[in-house]
Order: sequence, then structure tokens, then C-alpha cells
Amino acid sequence: MDWYEVEAKLKERALEVAQHLLPQGKREGGEWVCGNLDGQPGRSLKVNVTTKVGVWCDFGESGKSGKTLISLWCNVRQREFRFCIKEAKNFLGIRDGFQNPNVTNYPAPPVKPDESAGRKVSDTWAKCSPLVEGGPVWRYLVDQRRLDPQAIAAYDIRETISLGEWAMVFPYWVAPADDLAAVEIIPPIPEWLKFEKLARVEGRKKEWTSPHPEKSLFGVQLSKHPAFRKCRDVLICEGEKDAVAWASYGCAAWGILPVSVPFGAKWKGQNKGLPSPNREWLDRNWDWLQGFQTVYVAMDNDDPGKRAAADIIAEIGPRRCRLVELPEK
Repeated sequence: MDWYEVEAKLKERALEVAQHLLPQGKREGGEWVCGNLDGQPGRSLKVNVTTKVGVWCDFGESGKSGKTLISLWCNVRQREFRFCIKEAKNFLGIRDGFQNPNVTNYPAPPVKPDESAGRKVSDTWAKCSPLVEGGPVWRYLVDQRRLDPQAIAAYDIRETISLGEWAMVFPYWVAPADDLAAVEIIPPIPEWLKFEKLARVEGRKKEWTSPHPEKSLFGVQLSKHPAFRKCRDVLICEGEKDAVAWASYGCAAWGILPVSVPFGAKWKGQNKGLPSPNREWLDRNWDWLQGFQTVYVAMDNDDPGKRAAADIIAEIGPRRCRLVELPEK
């Protein structure tokens, strides 16, 4: 159930919601009034519970206002959107996990992951190093691609040498469980790793992964990072370096967390008889995505990117999505 549906149900019980959030207030005609967002007695904060349901304004010192009850919830609790949407669902008695109307189980991979896969990732990750300033990977990402070193560090991109050649290492974590805990520590070991050599053969990238990767979004762990924890929206792009580029542009200041699909532009119809290949990562990240208000989709501006963007928006649902159109140059 997305936040639009949650908001509709909150509005059906607007008076109860206002009483729950601001128990020291009182009813005055079609409004619930109290002193401020801290819930102190008074008349400066007014919440419409009858006609323009959900519209609220603090006419006092804060001067804050909003048009939804979930925005009121966020301001009263002074917590991030995903915390408040989860708490609101608990208030309404909504259980997560069964409302996804598009869930289609994607066929399991033919090779069953062995029990040592996690240990292999741990051992490999331990051999990967943070970027050395001025080194080959640093020069490519920072000097050539113009990526912010702080953004690179936030995603924990590392470097290694494979068969005598430098390679970038992109770590993938499992989506954090937003269980109303204030802050969770990002696990030290990623779930799987993706590698990309710096050198290109005839202009083509050379990529590979750690054993048996469970497809997921790159960057989901940053919803627990101090710089991104308060982001209300998420942006899905086509590559790991693109996600870091968006972060370098200042997405965190806009309240947007940039993440990337794991294996480029894919869409329904590429493999006959199978559901959308984006379901492989979407089903694993569905609950996590419910913690964001808007999903921006910013794939490449070529034909595969446009097809993939349309497919992702169709799978998530167009009501929550916004298509980002990039300039030609």
C-alpha cells in the first residue's frame, strides 16, 4: 500500500489522527487546535478535520504548514518520512508485505547458491581497498567523471587489482528493514559485489560479480546514512556511477536518495514468457520503496533507457513515479 492510499485512510479518520498526534488539543468547529507542533495547549496550530481534510498550519513561531496528514505526522514526530509512514500504517492496522498488486515470483536461478557464497564475499571484500587519492581509479572517477569523493565514500566504492588490471568495486547491500528503530548501523559486509575494469576492450566494459548475486538496488543502505537518512524521495537510475553522479550534484539537499538498477536497462518482453526482469530487484526492494513519497526514474535517454523507464514506472505504479528527462548533452 503506497502513501497515497495511507493518506486516504488517515483522512477517513482525521479527527482520530489529530487526537492521536496532538492529544492536548481540542475540537473547535471543523478544526482540531492546539498550541504548536510540540502538542502544547493553545490555539496557534490548526488542523482541518472536516472540509479541507488534512490541511494544517502552525500560525505561531514555527510557521510550518502542510496539505496532508502524513506531513503533519512527520512534523509532529520530527522524524523522517519512512518512519512516519510505517507508524501511520501501524496506527491504521495495515500490515506491509501483502498489498503489492504486481508481485510476480520471478523464476529462481538454475544454480542454487552454495553456503560458502557469503564467506567468499566477505573474503573478497576484505581484499578490496578504499580509493587511493591520485591512483588510477581515483583519477577516473574524480578527475575524469567529476564525482565527489564524499559521495564515492558514502557508497563505499572500492578498488582492487584483477589479473594485473585495476577494477572498481561496487558493493550491494540488502535493503534495510525500517522497523521504527531510530538509526541502524550499515552492516560491514555487503551482500554481493560487482566489479568493473578500468580498461575497456574496443570501447566495451568488462564486468563481473561475486557468486550468485541476489539482484537488488545499488545504494539502498544509504537510507541509514546520516547524509541521506531524512530523504523523502528516491531516484532510480541506470548505473552505479550515475547514482554517485546524482549524489555529487547534491540530491541529499533536495531530499532525494539516488540508487541504481543492478544490470542496466531491461524491460518486459526481452525474454518471452517471463515477467518484467525489473521484478527481480523490485520484489526484493518493494517494502523498502514504500518508505519514500516519490520515486523518480532517471534512466539513460536512449531507446533501451526509455523502454526500461516505462517498464519500471508500470511495475511500481505511475501514481508515485515521476519520469526524469535528461538533456541531450
